[in-house]
Amino acid sequence: MLRLILEGSDIYSGQARKCLRFFYCMNGYHSGLLRAYVRLGGGPRSVRWQMYGDQLPGWKSADIELNMTSVTEV
Repeated sequence: MLRLILEGSDIYSGQARKCLRFFYCMNGYHSGLLRAYVRLGGGPRSVRWQMYGDQLPGWKSADIELNMTSVTEV
C-alpha cells in the first residue's frame, strides 16, 4: 500500500481553487484499486477519484479539482 497525505500548509497557498494532478500506472491483472480522498474541515474522508483494474501499459494522468477554502487533507 502506498499512502501520501497532504495537509495544512502543504495544500494551502492562498488561492481557493486548485487542481491536483498526479500520474499512475496500473498495468496487468494484478492491478487493484487506486483512490484519492479528501477531508473537508474536521469531517470524514470521502473518495474524490478512483480507478480499478488493468488500465493497459503506460502512465496515465488524473486531475482532481479542489476548493482549498474547505479541504483540510488530501
